[in-house]
Amino acid sequence: MDLTLIICTYKRGKSIDQTLNALQGQLPSSTKWQLLIVDNADDIETQQVAKKYHDTLPVELIIEKKPGQNSARNAAIPHIKGELVVFTDDDITPKENWLQSLLTAAQHHPEADVFGGRIIPVWPDKGTPWQADAWFSNFVYADQDLGDEDLEYKEGCYPSSPNMAIRKKIFDQGITFNDKIGPIGKNRISGSESEFLSRVLQDRKGLYIADSKVLHRITANMMTRKYLRKRCYAMGLGMSVWNASPSNERNLPQIFGVPRYRIGRIATESLKAFWYQLTFDNTKASEAECAALLDLGFCIGIWKNLKSSI
Repeated sequence: MDLTLIICTYKRGKSIDQTLNALQGQLPSSTKWQLLIVDNADDIETQQVAKKYHDTLPVELIIEKKPGQNSARNAAIPHIKGELVVFTDDDITPKENWLQSLLTAAQHHPEADVFGGRIIPVWPDKGTPWQADAWFSNFVYADQDLGDEDLEYKEGCYPSSPNMAIRKKIFDQGITFNDKIGPIGKNRISGSESEFLSRVLQDRKGLYIADSKVLHRITANMMTRKYLRKRCYAMGLGMSVWNASPSNERNLPQIFGVPRYRIGRIATESLKAFWYQLTFDNTKASEAECAALLDLGFCIGIWKNLKSSI
């Protein structure tokens, strides 16, 4: 089989319905592929949606009750038949030829084992909100656009969840996702794809494919300060696991195992957030508190030795 597409979902029947509807006609009838939907909640609505597309998409439903996106991904691995395995989320709309562009890239670049592409946020209201240009947009909204030319992913830059493809042979070698990272119920240690790909790409090549494009549908709750605070803190925790000792920080002055400047930045950004709030500049206040929370999450993850516990 040429390709397997995996979508993990948790009680989002309406969203995955929209995604599946947009997937129809993505590949020519001559392409042999399968679509694995992993229901991580044993949700009746999700199962009804999957059944709705049995005649138009090669849908196979898997129910995985162990909570967590990575647990759901790992549950799909034994069912993979395609030589190229594409992962996406239940809230994307693919652009024309999205899957074909990844499949073609894999056929033309046998030296590469990982592929990714553009992820374009679609905001709930007309116009571009301030969050689109914020420093955290790339990981909070999976916003990725590396330009109009194909290129190799470098250290620290990886494909993201809505648009990520991996050769099946990687999973045949026994490599799986860390099921203690990522969204797990109400808890989250962010960076599950980065942690996984930091292992996979140690001695393998990954390519960004400019023609591979998906739209990532952003909901109103994903733009609130509460949501942003939670995501930035969770990303800091994740960085303490998969990027605990960045090469550019190893020789810097340390305090209890973390670079001293990070602690200073927590204090500085917290003061900025307080000042901006006093001056009713909610945008700058939110950006500053998110910066403080990312560093706080990183420091707490190091001090708790989170990496060894997972």
